[in-house]
Amino acid sequence: MKKLMFSAVALVAFSFAGMANEVKEIETTKSKEEVVVVEDGCVQESFDAVEAFENSLGIKLSPSVEGMMILMAYDLCDQNR
Repeated sequence: MKKLMFSAVALVAFSFAGMANEVKEIETTKSKEEVVVVEDGCVQESFDAVEAFENSLGIKLSPSVEGMMILMAYDLCDQNR
């Protein structure tokens, strides 16, 4: 059960990290392709907050704990916007 939980959290954390502060939406029309980049400041802020937390305590969190903290920080940022 622990392996399943760790795998799920790690998958979410690495998927979240892969977004890298950009979401690309591609719209195709008849012969024209338009790319719209939507910036989300909460992504970078959540990574920075967790990094600052780790640095302030002088520790390195496990990937699963780090991923959960990043998601929590993102949710807090997103709720306050």
